[in-house]
Amino acid sequence: MSISQSIAFRRRDLPTTSALEAAARGLGFDLTLDPADLSTHSGFLPATLGGRPAGFEWFPGESIHHPEHAGAIGDETEGQSAMACAAAMLRLTRGVCFDEDGKVLTTPEPLVEEVRAWIGTSGDAGRRPASGKRGWRGLLNRLRRSLEEVVP
Repeated sequence: MSISQSIAFRRRDLPTTSALEAAARGLGFDLTLDPADLSTHSGFLPATLGGRPAGFEWFPGESIHHPEHAGAIGDETEGQSAMACAAAMLRLTRGVCFDEDGKVLTTPEPLVEEVRAWIGTSGDAGRRPASGKRGWRGLLNRLRRSLEEVVP
């Protein structure tokens, strides 16, 4: 199962991977994306976050996906990189982000705060997340509770 974030924006505002990296750095995340034409690339987009291997599914015209149970498939850094990229997309495109929890975001700050809480830092996107309520397990628990409310 994956968690989906969709960002609506004008197609002409689609940034390059290097512009996304710069925007993510401006938000405090050390995100590096493999070079790709985001208007045609479809599928896994390799990345690094804080020097750690990461990446996420990218589908133009659809959404950005990241694993719900990241620890079970390898590394929670994939989910963090997807959310950092989504925040950068919002910053660059002035778009609107929709997630499966029904949240609608027009600014990147809520995503930035969520990723930082997940990582367990106030800006160092390369460290392992802390365990507990403010770490990635707490985020997954909040996501599970939200999904249980939507899907009985």
